[in-house]
Amino acid sequence: MACQILGNNHIYLLDNNGYLNSKGADDGADAASNIRDTCAGREARRSSYCCKEGCAPGESVSLKASVLSYILDVANSGQYNSYLQINAIAGACHTSNSWHYQGTAVDFQIKSGDPSYYATSWMSICSSHGAQENLGPGNDGHSTHTHCAFAP
Repeated sequence: MACQILGNNHIYLLDNNGYLNSKGADDGADAASNIRDTCAGREARRSSYCCKEGCAPGESVSLKASVLSYILDVANSGQYNSYLQINAIAGACHTSNSWHYQGTAVDFQIKSGDPSYYATSWMSICSSHGAQENLGPGNDGHSTHTHCAFAP
């Protein structure tokens, strides 16, 4: 599934050039690196820096099929504006108990000017996949992105 994500023209994986926090630049834990590593049969790297939310644990984790399947289903749904931007999977800085660090969460960027139904649609698909966490606009800290997480 990671190789399918990597080859999907409708998915834009944030890489080191657009990374969310300069503290994590070049740590190999950006979304593009996470998917490339998984496609190659390696574990995905996690960031290892601290931010206001907490400290990322470092090391690596296997991305779970549930999160990869969700990404593909959103991409195949056509519910995006020209491409679907993935901000974070196992990397970036989140709360210390974040599902991201277990390889079971993904954040999609809500692009400027996107109608709110994109976020609503992504969150609906997230729910239909049996997510443990499903956050977006209206939830604290999620006005610009959606977050979907599954049990490990």
